[in-house]
Amino acid sequence: MRRLILPVLLFCGWLGQGAWAMEQSAARADKAFDPLAVYGPTASYDILRNGEPVGSHRIEFTRSGDILAVESRSDIEVRLLFLSAYSFSYVAQSHWQDGQLLTLEAKTDDDGERSVVRVAPANDGLIAAGPSGESPITPLHPLSEHWWQRFIAGEEQLNTITGAVNRIDVEPLGSAYVPMAAGIAPAARFRIDGDIQLETWYDDAGRWLGMRFLARDGSTIEYRCRACRAEMASLAGDGR
Repeated sequence: MRRLILPVLLFCGWLGQGAWAMEQSAARADKAFDPLAVYGPTASYDILRNGEPVGSHRIEFTRSGDILAVESRSDIEVRLLFLSAYSFSYVAQSHWQDGQLLTLEAKTDDDGERSVVRVAPANDGLIAAGPSGESPITPLHPLSEHWWQRFIAGEEQLNTITGAVNRIDVEPLGSAYVPMAAGIAPAARFRIDGDIQLETWYDDAGRWLGMRFLARDGSTIEYRCRACRAEMASLAGDGR
């Protein structure tokens, strides 16, 4: 099967002083965002292809002192006639302090094609290195992950599969009810165009509720929240 994934996942040149000042302002505004308070220790999503389940996406949050550790994991398998026709796995581990990225390592296996993207300190900022080469970024540079709504607030995202800096254009689509594993939920919808194209959804607390996009083979891929609210995570943890 042709490689399906992913114009996203979960997604050049050094930013000028003006952009840096804007990022610092955004970081101060977002300091109140605490993913552990918003999601709980885990957030999980079902992945569907043309309406049929093909995988899962899970995000884990842990804190040690003032360091936030985030692990994002996706696993996809498309089967045809009881055989595996396509597989995809993605694991990213990142560390944050005061809303700023410290380090990241993302490993992808796209149907046998493997890649690694790493972000590490360099000079006064960070260097992202991956299959697309190296790019200097700031500690506030948005990533192509989705758990923080700030990641769609700018015009660029670091693609954590390729290591490239993607150009994006974000258009608010207004409010609507979006599908979840347990029903529907009100959300703010955003269309992202540019180097990646998708529609993504957040609730009024900044929780990521899911997204939808077209894969390279023309199929529709959708991520739906299974347990992405703190209270839902608590109930799941209690076994109720």
